[in-house]
Amino acid sequence: MNTALSGSALAAALAALLALLAGPAARGAEMALKIGHTGPIGGLVILVAAQNGYFSEEGLSVVPVPLAPTDLDGLPPSALAALVTNHEFARLVRRDIGARASAGLYGGLLEILGLGARPGRLALAVDGLGSGPAVAAARHFRGQGLDPLSDVDFLDRPGGLLRQAMESGEANALARWEKAWPGQADGDGQPRHSPGQAGDPGGLSVIFRGSDRLPKPRPGTRNPHSGHVADSHLFEAFVVLFPDNYGRDDETSAAVSRALIRGARWIGRNLAAAAGMAKGNGLLPGDAEGIAAELSGYMWMPGVGQARDHLKSYAHEWLARGIVEGKDEGEVFGRMFLEALPGLD
Repeated sequence: MNTALSGSALAAALAALLALLAGPAARGAEMALKIGHTGPIGGLVILVAAQNGYFSEEGLSVVPVPLAPTDLDGLPPSALAALVTNHEFARLVRRDIGARASAGLYGGLLEILGLGARPGRLALAVDGLGSGPAVAAARHFRGQGLDPLSDVDFLDRPGGLLRQAMESGEANALARWEKAWPGQADGDGQPRHSPGQAGDPGGLSVIFRGSDRLPKPRPGTRNPHSGHVADSHLFEAFVVLFPDNYGRDDETSAAVSRALIRGARWIGRNLAAAAGMAKGNGLLPGDAEGIAAELSGYMWMPGVGQARDHLKSYAHEWLARGIVEGKDEGEVFGRMFLEALPGLD
């Protein structure tokens, strides 16, 4: 769901803005922390955390660093203090350079569409074998008593080529994040997912849709997603820390994680205002209403507890598919997760 970021002029402007907003009276003020992001939504989380003062309240000065996912393959271990990214985190895990995730920021609901209500053996098209939808689909199939490695053929069709894979006959099903209908956010800005979405490839039927398993929100609740089952929602984006670059200071790890969690939570509760910030800073194309609709397609439920569990699922699938190497799942997970905020759900 992350899209390409704008060029160096925007990056420089954002860097100057955020450094100014974060203020000089910060922990380690002699060197602002560089926080990278591999897409505009991650950049928006950083921007919100800065403009709302969440970094400065933690005593931090920050500078954002926009990156392409491929930049992570050659990223010097000393380049960043933190990063907001999605499944591209696997590129860092493969290199084992000390980057570990501490929290999840936003996620998605799994949707599987196919050529029939219940196709036989699935040839499942996914946008990346290590992507969130691929991992969520594997969890779903395992819950159905299927082995995702032997009973399902996963086809890597990156760059939005899922429809083409269906039309060519290579795949008979696809997995992706479910999107909300535009304008279907509730009164306090939380996204509300639709039982269907516009633009489905013609002739496809729903095999699984995460929103169908969400309970109806309780009257007066601010979170219509509360109580959802684990296999319907998976974190797509994480706070990734490089603790070696600030002396393994536990409080800095916690402070960066808290500020970014607060930024993501604010976006989920203020979609229209967040869309205005994204538009005003050139992070996302289109008008504010369209950007708000895009933001509403994410599940803005940041935290640590579920992120820990979800990262175990990523570790399992990445190791099983050879996306990362390791001795076993526990060892891989140990290279992926940092308990910067113990006890936080």
